[in-house]
Amino acid sequence: MIFAVQQEKRCKSIRRERKLCLVSGQAGLPRVARLAAIALVMMLLFVLANVGEAYAQPTVTVIPNPVILGASFQVSGTGFTPRYGVTVDVWTTCFVGPPLLQSVTEVDDSGGVGPVTFPNSGLSVGTYCVWIIDDNNVQGFGSFTVAPTPTLVHYSICVIQSGVQESGGTITWLPGFAYPDTPVSQCQNKTEVLGQDVLGRTIMLHQFIENGTFYRMVTVT
Repeated sequence: MIFAVQQEKRCKSIRRERKLCLVSGQAGLPRVARLAAIALVMMLLFVLANVGEAYAQPTVTVIPNPVILGASFQVSGTGFTPRYGVTVDVWTTCFVGPPLLQSVTEVDDSGGVGPVTFPNSGLSVGTYCVWIIDDNNVQGFGSFTVAPTPTLVHYSICVIQSGVQESGGTITWLPGFAYPDTPVSQCQNKTEVLGQDVLGRTIMLHQFIENGTFYRMVTVT
């Protein structure tokens, strides 16, 4: 009888342990499997990041742009293979005939190129292509425009400016307004008193001729 009771308790204990194991197995993956899954995800993220970096599009920049006819300019690039040799070419149209200008240099430690300075000799007004290729066959393209030399234009214009005179005699002038429709011959260099504002200040009006210069791009036909 005692043996039968002990055997029954032993069987219940075994069934209870099996049930606990089953419930534990349903709660989630074993620790080793979880660690393996995390490692796989991290590996995939690392591979994707490196693939994205490997296929990043290099950039090519020309400063200034547009380039004034006869002035020098600089070409810079990013995203190339560090410490590799690199060639910078300037073409009228990329890969049509030999390059008009060429420079051979080296990519820096961060993948940058230049700035490489080119003299603007022999380039006429128009649009040009820039091609940068390193010894690892990483390529980048850009473009720039050569603009004609601007013409210096002299002008004279009639300007009317208002101001406020304080009781102490100090006048604060506001920005003037140009009246291009008013002939300079009719513009008088004079100051008039218009009246007083609600604070008792004197409102002034000043008319004068402004002479100056500016640069204007001339269209080449």
